[in-house]
Amino acid sequence: MKAAPWRSVAQFLGGIAVVAALGGLVWLLRPRAELPPGWSHSDTGGDVMALALYREALWAGGAKGLVRVDAATGVVLEEVAVEGASLRYVSDLLVTRDGQLWVAHAGGASAFDGTAWRTLTAEEGLPEGRLLALAEDSTGALWFGAERGLARCAEGACRIFTRADGLASDLVSVLFVDSAGTVWAGNGLGTEGGLSASDGATDTPGGVWRQITVEDGLAHPMVNAILEDREGALWFGVGFAARGGANRWEGAPGTPGVPNASWTTFTEADGLAGPKVRSLFEDAEGALWLGSEYNGVARYADGEWLTLAPERGFSGAEIKAMAQTPDGALWFGTESGLTRISAEALGELE
Repeated sequence: MKAAPWRSVAQFLGGIAVVAALGGLVWLLRPRAELPPGWSHSDTGGDVMALALYREALWAGGAKGLVRVDAATGVVLEEVAVEGASLRYVSDLLVTRDGQLWVAHAGGASAFDGTAWRTLTAEEGLPEGRLLALAEDSTGALWFGAERGLARCAEGACRIFTRADGLASDLVSVLFVDSAGTVWAGNGLGTEGGLSASDGATDTPGGVWRQITVEDGLAHPMVNAILEDREGALWFGVGFAARGGANRWEGAPGTPGVPNASWTTFTEADGLAGPKVRSLFEDAEGALWLGSEYNGVARYADGEWLTLAPERGFSGAEIKAMAQTPDGALWFGTESGLTRISAEALGELE
């Protein structure tokens, strides 16, 4: 008898948890070197899978919940609690244009407007299963990726999309809306992977999704992160274990899934820190940062690569999330809390 998809996902995530736990133990037992000048760590009480700047604080979410961190000092100000919701397994954070902070977690999606919280679940129209990804399109509609589907919610109503509507996978762990209005949905948690793109008109019946595969130029079917740089190129962090890389796609706006010639693949041989790209971030100077699964992070700027290994001073080996505060410092969420590199230290990296 074939296992239900969500059970397969649970088994997959359980396997990852075991590997991560063993890796974390090795990391904790390693000899500790003195941190370089301008580097510091913040103990969030667990891993950090998502980061967001909201109301002059840095919010960090992970398996154990959500914390609010002083953006200047790294001191944990609060372990966030929401009445009626358990903020476990925070996978994504989103600050919307109307000034709300949205949190995707195991129990649904919770929103904070600076005063009060509210939580949406499957009863309000979201897909079943753990919420994994968040995005906002140009109309203000919110997109929610989950273990069992993708939802677009606007004006109090939600529409759910699945494989039956053309998605590559029912599991959506990564969401991104590009400047042309294309909605990208990726699966980085199921071994079958999957990347889908729509022209943004999916709020109407019969909305069309296109699936992008390795035959189109994708380096690996499992998609972990998506980003559009300031030049309009799209980046995809892909891979699993010892396979993967980063793809840059430079196609015509609004036309996903173009011939292979528009795709460029980067690997360790080009300058990546590790084979799997776990996270992507573009800093204020336009440099692209590509976080790896177990090997630290790589910076790509002006055609040049710089690799920062975990031993350089990170709190953990896996770079799961990144953010930059107004003072120019870069923050890295790892399996063991936060690492901060000051603006001055960033300027001296080599």
